[in-house]
Amino acid sequence: AGGVLGDIVDIAEDGDGYVYVLDAAYQKVVVFRPDGSYDRMIVGGSGRGPGEFVRPRSMSVDSDGSIWVYDQVGSRLTQFASRGGVRRTVPISVRLLTIRVDDGIIYGIRTVDASEAALIVLDSTGSVLRRPIQPSAHDLRVSGGSALFALGFDSARAGVLVAHSSIGVWSSVGLGQAEVQGEPLFPNADPIVAP
Repeated sequence: AGGVLGDIVDIAEDGDGYVYVLDAAYQKVVVFRPDGSYDRMIVGGSGRGPGEFVRPRSMSVDSDGSIWVYDQVGSRLTQFASRGGVRRTVPISVRLLTIRVDDGIIYGIRTVDASEAALIVLDSTGSVLRRPIQPSAHDLRVSGGSALFALGFDSARAGVLVAHSSIGVWSSVGLGQAEVQGEPLFPNADPIVAP
């Protein structure tokens, strides 16, 4: 029924517990109910037309139920209605690794150079609102140019959650402060170093 997956590149969850899976192999988003059963499929398809993808990289579900898919090669975000159908396409001028969208504000992680990564904030038209933010060196330090990040929202702290899986560090970045700083979520935990 459309629930077959080939290359899962991102997963998101909405406020009702529905799970959205971005599949790069079949160029689609598959939605599962909170109990794990198949609900629906949103097909993008391969290509450069409206709603199509070249290399879908990341996905987010906005508070209004919109599904945003970031195509890294196509350098754009596509906004789908919650039941499918393209709402709009937003060109993105910076190369991102992952995105999350909340109330039309786009948060992305991008590499600054071979050793560091940063958080960038864009509006719903793709214009940069805040230049790349380096939350703190120990939170987002990368080694050897490898960059595997997760990004989410921290509603309790009115910020953004950032993770680097290679060093096992999670931090909360408060965006309302004049000086943006990262705050480790688990300050007493030992970092997990990937082999």
